[in-house]
Amino acid sequence: MNRKIFSNGLWNVLGGMSSALVAVLVPPFLTRMLPLEAYGAWAVALQIGTYVNIFGLGVQAAVGRYVAFYPAPEQTDERDSIVASAFWALLVIALLGCGATGMLATHTDRLFPHLSLAWQSDAARATAILGLSFAVSLIGSIFGSVFLGLQQSHVPAITQLGGRVLQGGLLIAAASTGSLTIMALAHLAGSVVITVILCWLWRTRTRHPTIATHRISRDSLKELGGFCLSLTVWNLAMLLVSGLDLIILARYAPISVPFYAVSLTLVSFIAGTLQALASALTPAAAGMQATDGGDRLKELLVRASKLIAIASLLVSAPLMFTGREILTLWVGPVYADHAQAILALLAVATVIRTCLLPYGMIAIGTGQQRRMIYTPLIEGLTSLVLSLWWVREHGVMGVAAAKVASATLGIVLLIGQNALAHTIPHLSRRTVTWEGVLHPLLFWAALGALFILASPLRSDPWRFAPLMALAVLIAAIAMGCRDIVQLLRRFSKRSQVRA
Repeated sequence: MNRKIFSNGLWNVLGGMSSALVAVLVPPFLTRMLPLEAYGAWAVALQIGTYVNIFGLGVQAAVGRYVAFYPAPEQTDERDSIVASAFWALLVIALLGCGATGMLATHTDRLFPHLSLAWQSDAARATAILGLSFAVSLIGSIFGSVFLGLQQSHVPAITQLGGRVLQGGLLIAAASTGSLTIMALAHLAGSVVITVILCWLWRTRTRHPTIATHRISRDSLKELGGFCLSLTVWNLAMLLVSGLDLIILARYAPISVPFYAVSLTLVSFIAGTLQALASALTPAAAGMQATDGGDRLKELLVRASKLIAIASLLVSAPLMFTGREILTLWVGPVYADHAQAILALLAVATVIRTCLLPYGMIAIGTGQQRRMIYTPLIEGLTSLVLSLWWVREHGVMGVAAAKVASATLGIVLLIGQNALAHTIPHLSRRTVTWEGVLHPLLFWAALGALFILASPLRSDPWRFAPLMALAVLIAAIAMGCRDIVQLLRRFSKRSQVRA
């Protein structure tokens, strides 16, 4: 089971990283092909388009969870009912979300009062089209979630990878026209291709696939509604945490929008990679809850927390300690000069927020997210209030600092509540705090001390960057040394038995 979870986690990472082909590999072209103002307008339009995902209400996670929860052939009716109910509910919701995004697009003059008239109408059209693009992707995610529930993560991962490569290429080609509207149409074309392929794979690779309306049942809708209520609150909380940043900056610090946008892109890549890696825990936890009990869930939580901590160290530390060098290579020195401090703070906030990511994913798999409704909401409201307050006092750095403060509060509240104790017997707050927070913090503190001592070398990036990279690698190996030793011992025992 552990090998299968790890394999699905890696495939999920590949699927999540495919989105980074658009989010990370495309901006170096856009920042060089578009003026600062145009790139800022595109970033804001893209963020508004993602609001459609909020209307997903966590239905995708629910489908993956319930498909995993009904694995037996005699439970096909229950699975089909869940999938059909989720599809038609999400179709209606996606249309509503698309309409809401279109309404926002008609008020770009109020949302972005500092945007010149030359870009306002173009940004408005792009915002509306991007809302449609994300709505199409939202509908297609239902079919991908079925494969996640079946623990066949390679199917949507490979599809996403190919589709995102196409989408990225279309965006770069469209950017040469200098039109945000054409760029949004290219984004929409990529989303349509991915959705069509996922639907075809679902039709050809699953047992008796159907989304017929007669499969919709009141019980399934009620079950989905109860499960998704808390996930909806989580999605709204994430909107409050980071989904309004660019709009706030567009009103109070418009000159910093493109620099915050590139920093947010890199940090979103980190969060998305870690989220994809941890998402394999949800169907696995659902299966364990149905068959095994709490002991294996506790072992899964401990091991996954260590794995996510190591992954977070490997992908986040370079942005914190060598952010300027990375930004210079990625989007050029102008962006690097203005964005390096923003990137460091956002990376810190992301590391804090994801340190208990396995805890949250296992809670979703076991249905305990219902007990965690208020924690993310409080974090989101805190982030919004502090962002609106500190942006007037400290500008863009105030918004970035608000992410660090709210993430810290969220972790404290999550540990204090310890909702998983209802599913995993004898799961103490001390165990959660040590495995998820304090143990990784020791290695982060050591890296921070080394960064301070090595700061005089920053004028020579060819010496400084390899030194910090080697330190990060050593820290990651040290964090997982116990598991490495155990793995070597198991391999040695198996070799002796075979001999």
